[in-house]
Amino acid sequence: MISEFKCKTNQGMDEVDLTMSDLPSNVVEGSSRSWVQVTGDIMAPALNNLNNLVPMPTGCGEQNMVGLVPNIYLLNYLDETKDNAKLREKAIRHMQIGYERQQKYRRKDGSYSIWGQRDREGSTWLTAFVVKAFSEASKYIKVDTQKLRHSIEWLIRHTTDGCFDKIGYTHQSSLKGGASKSDSLTPFVLTALLEADQVLMSDPFAFRMSRGNSFPALVKGLECALKKEAQAEDDIYRKTLLAYVARAMLKSGAVGEEPPELLKLEQEIDAAANKTDTTVHWKQEYLYSTSLYKWSTSFSVELTAYNVLRLLLKDDKTTASKAVKWLARQRNSQGGFRSTQDTVVALQALSQFASKVDKIEPNLDFKIVADESNDILEGVINTDNKLLLQDESVPENLVRSTITAELTGIGCGLVQRVVRYNIEEPKPDAPAFELTVAHTAAEKGFADIKICMTYKGNREEREMALLELELLSGFVPHMAENLMNEIGSHVSQVEFHEKKNRLFLYIDKVPEKEHCIQLKAKEMYKFEERKPAAAVLLDYYQTDERVEILYAEK
Repeated sequence: MISEFKCKTNQGMDEVDLTMSDLPSNVVEGSSRSWVQVTGDIMAPALNNLNNLVPMPTGCGEQNMVGLVPNIYLLNYLDETKDNAKLREKAIRHMQIGYERQQKYRRKDGSYSIWGQRDREGSTWLTAFVVKAFSEASKYIKVDTQKLRHSIEWLIRHTTDGCFDKIGYTHQSSLKGGASKSDSLTPFVLTALLEADQVLMSDPFAFRMSRGNSFPALVKGLECALKKEAQAEDDIYRKTLLAYVARAMLKSGAVGEEPPELLKLEQEIDAAANKTDTTVHWKQEYLYSTSLYKWSTSFSVELTAYNVLRLLLKDDKTTASKAVKWLARQRNSQGGFRSTQDTVVALQALSQFASKVDKIEPNLDFKIVADESNDILEGVINTDNKLLLQDESVPENLVRSTITAELTGIGCGLVQRVVRYNIEEPKPDAPAFELTVAHTAAEKGFADIKICMTYKGNREEREMALLELELLSGFVPHMAENLMNEIGSHVSQVEFHEKKNRLFLYIDKVPEKEHCIQLKAKEMYKFEERKPAAAVLLDYYQTDERVEILYAEK
């Protein structure tokens, strides 16, 4: 996907190159499909795809939040711009559904965990994530402040010298805290408590609890995090979260003076930025294999988004706009990003940026052409249609052509091109996983499927993986949910998407020694010759760590 956000202040013509010059050579003939999109608002892709921001299932206590949280930031933006009452109603409806669903992941002690009461304990990280989200959502839907306070009390009970203890699941290893050398968990929890403190002040009883409980926890937590930072190893993610929450506490009045450590912290963050003439972003490499370091796009999106939020608190719109330009290029075709977390933080950053920048009333003419002579899409962006996502498909014979967007006039425009295709046999370089799928022929209406997986990367700290298994034509899984009850299966959740004929297995942690899962498939229809089907295994958060294979009936 190519995405370019451009703001024009003169009447001349600007061009955006939408040519996809790096398509692989092994694209399956006839499988390519491409389309272009034009809109006058950087938030329009997300606003037009509230149901499908992240192309992943939403079956656990963290993933469910992607149906709730982005709507908060989109509503904040719509409130600022006074736009689109119908979108507003839709966003509130999604938020209410997400809020109600999240209650099944709430535990009796007030904490939240990935699978609710099925887990041994609550999760500090997820509880903080929920507290922050529900606090922000209370502006639009009714939130039980007693339950919110109960969750805050659980968080505050689990501290050591002001820093928050790592308990239960976290979405990435750098948030683990505790024995981990890189403790980003405390500043993350502080962002949640800060948001909750603002909300609870409106409830007389909860206000007393807030000022008597979470407010001192904020100050003590920041002091502890800053103290630990002095002895910690270099970690740009931790530094960014800490600088962001310190700026946010300054802005809210939770701390009266700028901590002396903040200037040095921000100098180190700014020095670590990856800059071009028009963009800026942050990334952090991780050890991918014995000697190979890689960086995760998903992680970099989240990291850059937090820096946009920090820069906006400093009123540095110039640098923030360059980071936003980079973020806009990382989006998927639905307006989201790669995972729950990067989508949530990036949409918060984009919506805050969009609501704070000076508005230019759009009056833009656009034209998208292939090879200078084949018109694909032509139109205008103005005040009446700036949230409209105007799109058109690209004929297959022009997919590899030189495609250019021409913008004439004044205002901001987002121009995107999406290309999708199938390739004959994916062969990733040094994949982080090994994956095999053996599928027997059906006997008496049933076939056996054996899935074996091994982690081949070099990350000791890793979390949940997701296995997506496309069933062979005519087969459906048979009692796959029993895997959740098998000791040693490592399967926490099972979902079957009937329309796509895909089975999703949530794997707690893929072992470094081969681990196999066996299940049965029921033959619903017979086929003389079945085409191979795809299987994908990926780390849910480091989505660049993945392997894709094709398997067939044997």
